[in-house]
Amino acid sequence: MKKRMLATVLILLMLASLLTACQTDGTTKAPDASGNGDTLPQVTLQFWMGCQGKQKDTDEVHAHLQQQIAEHLPNTEIAWTLLTFAEYDEKWTKALAAGETIDISWYGWYRTMADDANDGTILAMDPYLDDHGQNIVSYFGDRILDLHRNSDGQLYFIPAWQGLTANRWSMYLRKQVADSVSPDILEDLTSVFVKNQFDTSIASRQENLGVLTRLLKEAKDAETIGMGVSQVDEYSMYTNSLNFLATDGMVLYGDDTFKVYSKYDNEYYKLLYKTAAEWYDEGYIPADIASRSETVSWAEEGDNGYAFSTGGTMGYEDPAGVFTTRYGIDFVNIPMFGEDLLV
Repeated sequence: MKKRMLATVLILLMLASLLTACQTDGTTKAPDASGNGDTLPQVTLQFWMGCQGKQKDTDEVHAHLQQQIAEHLPNTEIAWTLLTFAEYDEKWTKALAAGETIDISWYGWYRTMADDANDGTILAMDPYLDDHGQNIVSYFGDRILDLHRNSDGQLYFIPAWQGLTANRWSMYLRKQVADSVSPDILEDLTSVFVKNQFDTSIASRQENLGVLTRLLKEAKDAETIGMGVSQVDEYSMYTNSLNFLATDGMVLYGDDTFKVYSKYDNEYYKLLYKTAAEWYDEGYIPADIASRSETVSWAEEGDNGYAFSTGGTMGYEDPAGVFTTRYGIDFVNIPMFGEDLLV
């Protein structure tokens, strides 16, 4: 979270300095943070953020971010537009058609960066980084920035957490469950998944799912399983060995013929479906799962909720601590796979 916040602050500082240089003399003045008596034009940046909508702590987070910005640029304020993921693309398109100004934006999977770059919707940041963003360049380094360039060689965004840590996968496991199962299962969550992450054999997929099955069985026997799991998480099944093309196709890691398989009609997903049926029959998946809302349930159910969730560590310095604070119950975080775990 700190890395993501820092990236946001760096972007804001760079853009604020850009806009400051472009203001006219008629702009409202604010004291300079240096205390030398100089004044800077007042700047308001329009920041669009894709999210789940406003949360209970949103105002507190925004206020804290504004304080951080004010330490460097007291003349700069942020006007937030929070949009749900479902409405983000439509609102963005309408804003462009209406000529609205969007200074900074979260840029997620609902837009195609190459298309927006070709259309001139977004600006290449290289000239601005050269003139106003050397702190960003020094923070990330040329190698990281080059990894995020578009096919035309230009950089259209400042990396936050996803481009740096998306391949680091882990399990957020209720501590009550972790304490009730054999230590070797917890060790295998890392060792087996890391060993198999680029292995395309069906046997490696069976071994991965076997570790999860052992975990759920022992948790159920110890009566700590709670609601179990909502599904057989497909990302844990395919790790880095199956690479998806668009929506419905995939190729296998290391296949230099690039043979395309159906994403759903293949031996891997048949194994996933078979495992899901077995977990359901064993009671690891709730009997009423079809009527449940899509939620991990910990906020409502506490230790009676799901046993675990898998996901990226998102740059958190203490992933388990984030979940413990968020949900009010104890968690452990277990690395499962990612390129850095092979070193």
